[in-house]
Amino acid sequence: MHFKALTIQEKQKIKEFLISIAIKIRMIDDIMRQYDTNIYDHIDNNVGFLKIKSDKKKYNLSVREACNKIIHAKSLTFNYNATKDKIEYLKPIVNFIGKKNKNHWKATIDIYKFVEQAVYFSNEYDENWSISGYD
Repeated sequence: MHFKALTIQEKQKIKEFLISIAIKIRMIDDIMRQYDTNIYDHIDNNVGFLKIKSDKKKYNLSVREACNKIIHAKSLTFNYNATKDKIEYLKPIVNFIGKKNKNHWKATIDIYKFVEQAVYFSNEYDENWSISGYD
């Protein structure tokens, strides 16, 4: 049994959802930093890793950096795997590919970890704060 590959429309919708979440988390993070909130003291702030083509090292990817990579990526790819019975499934890992200046990069994000941290951020966000940045 084979997994039906994602359609272009499904990929686009997933990309839109992830960008929307990333923008909101960045906004919440910006607001919380203004109030010296040490939100990062309470979370595992590693949701993936970053590879820069000109540099052979892997760098841990924080929630904030993952948001940046999601927002600025030029493309994304999904990962599939198969069980021993040849049943294919979509893995919760997404690769975001982009370029900053002349440096090509690839951010590999664990979507489970990213969403878990996004939920934590939104739960920590006080409803009385204006997410628009205006008081």
